Amino acid sequence: MSRHHDTPQHPKRILFVISRFLDGGIDTVLVELLKNLIRQVPSLKISLTIILKMKGKEVFLEQIPKEVDVHYLIDEPWLLVYKRWRIDGHRNKFYSLLDECFLNPIRYALLCFRFHRLQRQNDVVIDMDSRARSIINWNLPTLKVSYFHFSFQHLLDSHPHYMKRMAKGLAKYDYVVSICKEMAEEGARLFPWLKDKFVVIYNGVRQERIERLAAEGITHPLWPQLAEEGYILAVERLEESQKDLTTLIKAYAILASRMSALPHLVVLGEGRDRDLLQELIRQHGLEHRIHLLGFTQNPYPWMKQARMMVHSSKFEGLPTVLIEALMLGKFVVSTSCPTGPREILDDGKAGVLVPVGDTHAMATAIQAVLTDETLQTRLMEGVRKQVIMFSPQTNVEKLINVLNATSSGRDRKEVYKGV
Repeated sequence: MSRHHDTPQHPKRILFVISRFLDGGIDTVLVELLKNLIRQVPSLKISLTIILKMKGKEVFLEQIPKEVDVHYLIDEPWLLVYKRWRIDGHRNKFYSLLDECFLNPIRYALLCFRFHRLQRQNDVVIDMDSRARSIINWNLPTLKVSYFHFSFQHLLDSHPHYMKRMAKGLAKYDYVVSICKEMAEEGARLFPWLKDKFVVIYNGVRQERIERLAAEGITHPLWPQLAEEGYILAVERLEESQKDLTTLIKAYAILASRMSALPHLVVLGEGRDRDLLQELIRQHGLEHRIHLLGFTQNPYPWMKQARMMVHSSKFEGLPTVLIEALMLGKFVVSTSCPTGPREILDDGKAGVLVPVGDTHAMATAIQAVLTDETLQTRLMEGVRKQVIMFSPQTNVEKLINVLNATSSGRDRKEVYKGV
């Protein structure tokens, strides 16, 4: 497809919506998607609606392109007190009840009124985290697209009622973007009525941007020691319900008893389970070897200099950090969690896959990647072959294909097969 896509006579007006704009994977995917859309199709008129304004937590806000009009649906502090408090990990049953009974009805009425007004001004609504279902006006002729970022099977196992409601809600959209094939196949198998809704569009990652940011310097006080002695790197939120850094820390403790020249373990990320993880590190006597260094806007210099990348999640959607690791030519050990790692790592050809929660398998895999030169050579050949499929140009063209389907009268199944 050429740069000049078959768009309508006037610029297609696209309204992205996300529930909160924080420091997670969906947020970074959104920023890159906005940048790539504007770069490849400058005629588009793009707006971003953030449902709740999380003051002080929107770390990527400055990275949103200036061409994008940003709106908040709820930014009144008095309506967001408990929501913001909860982001910091605080929970209180009394305040939660007050918020749910008294403030939530007010928020909902305002959300619907304000969002419907914006929806009427646009041709397309793209729900980036599948949480706008209750405020979308389904009677308006807007093309409605939802992104889904997680394993259907995992959510069905862990939150069955929520996932069943979600699947019924997704049926209302014109298309459901799945960010990997495994996820789309899983969703079609579990919820057959969604089969013809799915289109597969990977999260596009610009390799030249990653390499440029990776060339920046590191000024952390620990950097001289880490640079000299080497380190293994994980870039994760500190949230055990998904990321399972407990398994990684226990695997590292096993390695510490096996290897005399073991690199340090560095974790970049922040989250509500920091204290729990710090206590686990202390229990193993590894305070001077495992370092929780918090969130950083630019993790790529750390990734570039790491001996290898590790990923211990219980479930994912399409973990962008693994794609970025491949683009920086890094060795990777990852859990074979649903969904994404197996697809990104080409079924183990571009990285080592281990079972979820298997501490000993994780330790053995890390040791092998650090010491086995034959394995290193084989993995690097797989890395070079795999990065091509995640180019942003290819995946932006797939999205534009979907957005143009209605105006050009194309059949849904044709779009499904083409994407």
